[in-house]
Amino acid sequence: MNLYIGGAYQGKLALVRRIVPEGALRYCRADCPVLEHSGKGISGLHLWIRAALEAGRSPQEEIRRMLPALRGQYILCDQLGSGIVPLTPEERRWREETGRVLQLLAKEADEVTEVLAGIPRRLLLRQELLLLRHGLTAEGQAHRYCGSSDPPLCPEGRAELRPLPLPERCFSSPSRRALETAGLVFPGLEPEQLPALAECGFGAFEGRTYQELRDLPAYQSWIQDESGEAAPPGGESRNRHRARAQEALAQILCLAGDARRIAAVSHGGTIVRMMEALFPGQGDFYQWQPSCGGGWVVRLENGQPVSRAPLE
Repeated sequence: MNLYIGGAYQGKLALVRRIVPEGALRYCRADCPVLEHSGKGISGLHLWIRAALEAGRSPQEEIRRMLPALRGQYILCDQLGSGIVPLTPEERRWREETGRVLQLLAKEADEVTEVLAGIPRRLLLRQELLLLRHGLTAEGQAHRYCGSSDPPLCPEGRAELRPLPLPERCFSSPSRRALETAGLVFPGLEPEQLPALAECGFGAFEGRTYQELRDLPAYQSWIQDESGEAAPPGGESRNRHRARAQEALAQILCLAGDARRIAAVSHGGTIVRMMEALFPGQGDFYQWQPSCGGGWVVRLENGQPVSRAPLE
């Protein structure tokens, strides 16, 4: 839902007419207490609120019932009073009820825009960001470090993936396993490749297991390092990987613009670092790391994270 508010004759309708065809807009009247919402937009919601009040109905209750049908619509409503208290009880009730209805709608809206003198000012943009880990590989089954190497998904990994609703913008690590995952989960969608979404580089430890590495001094120095500065020989330190993952997150949000549904197909370690940046101090590596084919759904308001949930 897109909510446009502002004073009378400030240009709300002209802006929405650029997006919604004229025949798809429904116009409210002050003498009609029935809200017509069969199109793609509603203009003059404040007039319907007045008519509903005069007919002895509750605009708030009716809007609550209509919320599912209003999703995806453009709703235009005048802000009443501009801080001036109306003289009559009826006018005051109309102003107050309009404010309460706007609060209900704003809680559910994907975007809220205020218009003044024809100039839109966005007050709220809600987005959903899916951070998806690639599917299973043979190297993953064997618990081998797999960063810069480029294996395909294994048959089990391909079978476990299922299509998901298509996002408006999709980004992916350039790795084969991530691109294959994107193709299976978002069929027909060509993801935009971001090198910063790649997995941590494990250097000389690439392709080897813990059992093969545990007695090596260089490996022990790396896994026991608390500063984040140590790196595998020829590989990437945790701090460098963390900075790169934060860079990837910033690129995604910048490139996605106003897209409501965004997806990024990446790797377990990189997703951990992005979740650490989004929710600092709220989880550790193993809490943030999703299983292969799993991920996190992060909800954002004006680019800031407000909640997260595991992908179901």
